[in-house]
Amino acid sequence: AAAPAAAAAPPPPTTEAARATSSLAAPLAPALSIARGLSIRAPGGNGWVPVQRAISAAAGLPPGEEAPPPPPLALSPRQRARMAHLSDATLPTGGFAHSGGLEAASQLGLLGGGDEAVRRFTRAATHSTATLLAPFAAGACSLFSSPVGKEGPSPAQWREWEALDTALHAQLSANGPARRASAEQGRALSRVGAVWLRQEAAARDLCAAFGDRGANPNRAPHGATMLGALCALLGLPPQVAAEVIAYTTARDVLSAAVRLNLVGPLAAVEMQADVAEEAAAAAAVAAQRGVANAASSAPLLEAMHPCHDLLDRRIFRT
Repeated sequence: AAAPAAAAAPPPPTTEAARATSSLAAPLAPALSIARGLSIRAPGGNGWVPVQRAISAAAGLPPGEEAPPPPPLALSPRQRARMAHLSDATLPTGGFAHSGGLEAASQLGLLGGGDEAVRRFTRAATHSTATLLAPFAAGACSLFSSPVGKEGPSPAQWREWEALDTALHAQLSANGPARRASAEQGRALSRVGAVWLRQEAAARDLCAAFGDRGANPNRAPHGATMLGALCALLGLPPQVAAEVIAYTTARDVLSAAVRLNLVGPLAAVEMQADVAEEAAAAAAVAAQRGVANAASSAPLLEAMHPCHDLLDRRIFRT
């Protein structure tokens, strides 16, 4: 039998800035998450550890013992339908306009070739996004879990939500593309919520107010804080907000991989099944640990995602 063909080498970077960035970042690849498996910031500032070890530590388990999966959610048929609709690809939130750093990684030559390279990247990106954003989504959901009356949220609720949104904005400040993607999707979610809940006047008006309001009146709310608030208005618990973050991140990255011709659509189906379930567990643990421990977990991705703006040719907005 013929030997299997070797994976195609990634294309060389196409601009001087991209080539310079690639040459500086490439030596880091063997030591960081995309090339050597996922790593995460360890509690207490003790450096980078494998994500499963961090999940186990957060759950109070001894080293080497994996954290159990979160308990299954007891959702009503209506809640399950709303969760499915919130995760559906037809919901116009703009997620498919963003690659999550995949396009930059591919053009900079840091992705590698073959399906396994895409799987590694998707796992790193999904876990990193989940451990950063899930606490904010769950926190916003908890904040608005009580029914909103005709008078709307109390001033204290607004202040707490704006504090969450401000903290997330600070977390994303060093990554311009990720910050823009988050704001664009937050604005889109506020429009979606206003239409979805148009029969419920208080919830509809609140969604519209989220789009007009934020910690800074000149910018939209971020996607995670808006998603959490929308989940609460839809009667969904905080764990749903965390799991939706994990699922939609994996879905959007793999959709970008298919459109960039890095992986086939059937292979992407299997990858999403593999990655999303694992990421949902990480998101649930991160959500329980709270906003104070929210952190991204893929340092190489953090370094190269901002380089998206340097690319001469790009399909995606970020």
